[in-house]
Amino acid sequence: MSSIYLQLQSTAAGVLLPQGQPISFDIVGAKSDDIDYVTNSGMVVLSEPGTYLIEWSVAADSPAPLQIGLATSTPQGTIRGGTADAPGSLTGSAVVVVTESSAVTLTLVNLSDGPLIFSNLPIVANMVIYAGASDSGGSGGDAPKRTVSIPFSSASGITCNPGLDASGDITNVSVIGCGQTSNIPVSYRVAGSTIIQIPFGTNNAQFLFSFPYNVRLVAVSGIFNNYTPIMLSLPTTIISPYVAIATQAISNTYTFDIKDESRVYPAQGYQMLAMPPQYIPNSTILTTTRTDLNVAIPAGTPFAIVGGLISLGLSPQALNAYIYMHGSMIFEIDE
Repeated sequence: MSSIYLQLQSTAAGVLLPQGQPISFDIVGAKSDDIDYVTNSGMVVLSEPGTYLIEWSVAADSPAPLQIGLATSTPQGTIRGGTADAPGSLTGSAVVVVTESSAVTLTLVNLSDGPLIFSNLPIVANMVIYAGASDSGGSGGDAPKRTVSIPFSSASGITCNPGLDASGDITNVSVIGCGQTSNIPVSYRVAGSTIIQIPFGTNNAQFLFSFPYNVRLVAVSGIFNNYTPIMLSLPTTIISPYVAIATQAISNTYTFDIKDESRVYPAQGYQMLAMPPQYIPNSTILTTTRTDLNVAIPAGTPFAIVGGLISLGLSPQALNAYIYMHGSMIFEIDE
């Protein structure tokens, strides 16, 4: 199974985007050869036939009602995303079909009633495009798998503490979680440790899902924006942010196993090299796209999207994190 994929990002912090104008992306992340982006225009060109899944998120500080949409050259026209009545994250998704007869162009545009002001963050806009493709090729080959995506966006402004294992010790995984707080006391189990209990009353409510059919997680994109520095106090600790999925470990409970094969994080984390203690900076600390995943989830299995900080070194430590996390996960349906 091969894939067509593209990730675009904008660093236009604080810039005003007039009504009806497209978002121009200045960072081209992961990209396959069979998809094109017209530099500095905001326009993506899809020429390979197939079904494409598009996910986007935009961080805005404008006070007025906000909306972002995907303008397409297909009969669908402009596909509207979610709205926001206050500053925050605007997310949306769309499915676009490209036939052999003509290419399709896409642009992400400001559909708000007035200008949009990007937030003062290192990364203010993110768009991911993905299409599964059959590797058999030619006529009579297998049809591309159907895909489904789940965008995720965590609440900001909440301090999240690391979980404790059954003995009260800090484990090497600190689960932060995605989604608004709903006071569900979710517990997680990770390889090499016992159950981690998410502290009650923090940003502990996960996005919990199940599919009525077998699926495979095939692609993830994610961004962490860190709002306050995180102190690293132990010399041997290497801390890295991550996003992953966790599947239900015990039926009819909120106990989940984090699937390490789904974890996506940068190759190089943050490490304290000398005294005094160093900090994970107040900045974008994770920008990642991975399209080579193959994590099976059986039909009816509840699972959660989780994010956190993992210790890649020998010395786990307690950390407080004040982050905003958003992105998307793409699943292929096994039929």
